[in-house]
Amino acid sequence: MHAFLAWTIAATASAAPHPICTSDFSTVPLSPMGLLEPPARLGEGAVRPGLLHVQAEVCRCLPRRRSHQPEDVLAQLHIAPNEGVIRVAYTFAPPDAPPRVVDRLQRCLGGSTLRVEPMAYRSDMIVDGEPVDEALVYPLRLVLAE
Repeated sequence: MHAFLAWTIAATASAAPHPICTSDFSTVPLSPMGLLEPPARLGEGAVRPGLLHVQAEVCRCLPRRRSHQPEDVLAQLHIAPNEGVIRVAYTFAPPDAPPRVVDRLQRCLGGSTLRVEPMAYRSDMIVDGEPVDEALVYPLRLVLAE
């Protein structure tokens, strides 16, 4: 009877959501993009929604067993501000888990796209006398290891 109780408590504890899934990322300070501080409209209009999207996607896709979760997940937000489109690409080192678990996680985090309010953005990069219509890349790293 005691062994059953101990197993039940351990199973319940491992089924609890990862702390990163219950964190409030709506007020986390945003780091500069490269050497420059992101304009406020890009930070709150694109990076913040991208961060919240990544948090939701990672939490939706994480295996329940902590031992099957990767140590961290890297996400790159490819922001096209004039179009209002953010493409997200994920990478992670495969966790020490059965191949089917790793494959499921890779399929789930395959990449996604989200739409935000378009923001007028003029690049300071010039090629042949014209500004380059570039996609800004903002890297995110969610550390899952304790």
